[in-house]
Amino acid sequence: MNQSLPLENDPLAKKITLVSSETIACYGFDPIFGHPKIYLNIPLDTEVKCPYCSRIYLRTDLV
Repeated sequence: MNQSLPLENDPLAKKITLVSSETIACYGFDPIFGHPKIYLNIPLDTEVKCPYCSRIYLRTDLV
């Protein structure tokens, strides 16, 4: 029997957050224990990775 882990339990799965804004603020996965708040500029249809937490933001008009 072939079983696979759900994506939310897979540590190697990419965590992608879809956004519609050109500039977003990232403070990590938790506002209390995260990293310093930084602002990231995201061109349309491009993804940007936060240098602190590696969260990936993808800007699209579909959001």
